[in-house]
Amino acid sequence: MFQRWIDRITVELLWKTITVSRNYCQSRVREGSFRFCFMPQLLRKDAIRLFEASKEAFFLALVGFAIPRQCEYRDPISRGAAEIGLLGVSVEQAMSACLVQTFGKDALLLPSGQYKSAKRALEDFRELLKSPAPRAAFLTDDIPDPIAHRKELRHATEKLAILIAARAGGLHAGRGVTRDVFAVKARDVYEFLHLLGTSGRIKSYLQDLARPTTEIKERAVLIEDLVRGMTGATDIQEQAALIANVFLVLPDVPTEKPEWLDVLRRVTVAPKEKDVVFLLDILHSAQPTVLRKQASTGQFYAVKVDPSNPSAIPIDLRHIKKAYTQLKDQWINDISNANGRIQANILHLSPDDFVLKLFATGLEQSGIIDGVEGDKISHVDTWCFIASSLSVPGTSRPFWFLVRRTENLAQLESHLKNAAKIGNAHLKKA
Repeated sequence: MFQRWIDRITVELLWKTITVSRNYCQSRVREGSFRFCFMPQLLRKDAIRLFEASKEAFFLALVGFAIPRQCEYRDPISRGAAEIGLLGVSVEQAMSACLVQTFGKDALLLPSGQYKSAKRALEDFRELLKSPAPRAAFLTDDIPDPIAHRKELRHATEKLAILIAARAGGLHAGRGVTRDVFAVKARDVYEFLHLLGTSGRIKSYLQDLARPTTEIKERAVLIEDLVRGMTGATDIQEQAALIANVFLVLPDVPTEKPEWLDVLRRVTVAPKEKDVVFLLDILHSAQPTVLRKQASTGQFYAVKVDPSNPSAIPIDLRHIKKAYTQLKDQWINDISNANGRIQANILHLSPDDFVLKLFATGLEQSGIIDGVEGDKISHVDTWCFIASSLSVPGTSRPFWFLVRRTENLAQLESHLKNAAKIGNAHLKKA
């Protein structure tokens, strides 16, 4: 009898506790201040672990670089080695999570059973973005324009190839970076992870991402400071560290693998004089445009072209460059001329031989498009080249390769009809 009475009281107390807890949770949900810890699992368990590890590595990198040091470094090059390594680890784990979600955990392994390198993970991830498998749809879940989103992700990875090389230098050779360079790369990593987290299925695992707050110098100014520092460096180890810093903050990295990337990887781990000289030659041609003071000192200043700033010195790229020799530059110039002059009822088309060269070279190889599957070009950019192909006597030049890439065929047709009104007889008949 007594035991039954005790059991009844225990059940009543338990029920009241559950009721109070339920009411409390419901009130917090209504206020918007309660976040459920239990959520449906949207990804593989292995992928979730890698995403969370990536976020943790990024956070530790930011915290580690912000902590004041209480000792002097005997070798200043080691400053920031662990932090830049963690930034690279964060990127590698995030890309690995995407590969695991798509292909399974064996996607990270070589046939020998060893883990793939970070370099290989980057290559596999970029290939996945270029030719996405149906199982990779989680990358663009709840994204209005999946093709544009994959293109943005691919563009973001272009800035991370050099970080992967610096990661090896930080983790294996103890080579760090300057505070300003770390701030630039931390922002690049944050933008990449944040872009990944816009997917509806990834968002839950990359939310509350730590945001870098350090003010960033203009890249051109930062590069100039680093290059100036190299002039006083005599030790090959110091030169190698400064060169790696410069390459980390270059504003543009080629889409295709540049020839200097493998050399940079070697320099970040075991620098040799010939590799340092090679990279110095590359930097000489990769430096941004500068204004050089006409004086015996030869002093120069880094320049950022900003046409929207009314206080800036009047300068424009078209006044700097007198000849366009690259296909992409010629493409842009021909588009500008054609669109500008047709408004004055003048048909200014690209030479038909140029269209032939584009067809033979390919739009991807010419750098006109990024090579992402399904990438489209505006009708405003293609009509003048198609009209040029249709204006020649006899057999028309190739033009269907441009039509297939045009995003708005109705507008393209309208532009071609307008061009035919002022074009030659061949274009009118086409």
